[in-house]
Amino acid sequence: MIKHAGTTFLVATAALSIALAPIATADTQMSGHYTETTTNRESGQTITNHWFFTPCGDGCATVQLCDNAKRENCESAKAQLSDGRWKMDVSDIDVGCPDGSVIPKAARFHYEWNPSSLAGTGEGTREGPGCPVGITPIAATTDIQLKLV
Repeated sequence: MIKHAGTTFLVATAALSIALAPIATADTQMSGHYTETTTNRESGQTITNHWFFTPCGDGCATVQLCDNAKRENCESAKAQLSDGRWKMDVSDIDVGCPDGSVIPKAARFHYEWNPSSLAGTGEGTREGPGCPVGITPIAATTDIQLKLV
């Protein structure tokens, strides 16, 4: 379960694996193991996840978003280079509640990042019910930073 820094919730996500050595070509290709650090703009909470990129063509990568470097609790997505930025949508994300319970497939995230600096944003939207304890925000904006491992 990938965790995303939220105001009163953590969001879980994931994506695809790689078997190639890490390669980063800023313009049209991403490949390899990256750490993804998410910082919630409102709370300042920071969480690190592991993203694994496999090229699927020029300006395309399949991504495995995982809790850790062992590729546990992963989800899959596809990233596309469009208008000079990498963009990726991840849906059916589990929401982790403050009481430890998990609401499956309750959110989605849209990510965009700069291919050179690997810095960008994540826009999360809750699609399912809120947490049983506390208030789960409808949306969260995060800053992300990718770093090749």
